[in-house]
Amino acid sequence: LVNRGPRRPDLLGPGALLLAGLALLAVAWFGASGQETVGPQIPFVNLGVGGVILAGTANAVYLMGMRRALRERRAEIASHRRLAGRVEMP
Repeated sequence: LVNRGPRRPDLLGPGALLLAGLALLAVAWFGASGQETVGPQIPFVNLGVGGVILAGTANAVYLMGMRRALRERRAEIASHRRLAGRVEMP
């Protein structure tokens, strides 16, 4: 059993999506805070909701990748255990 360390999914895609979602949320926050009435705030609310959806999607993609990596690692360990059980010791 060679320990290659934990296999991690690519963080660049989900990380970029998360930063983009947070940036949209920040722009929406500061844009809506400068408006005195509710009407002009509506586009910024829509932008904020889009940012939250984008950040949530990034988190879901990351978690699914980690789950897949964990499943592959567990299968690898199980196959090594099966092989170790078949080896006869002199």
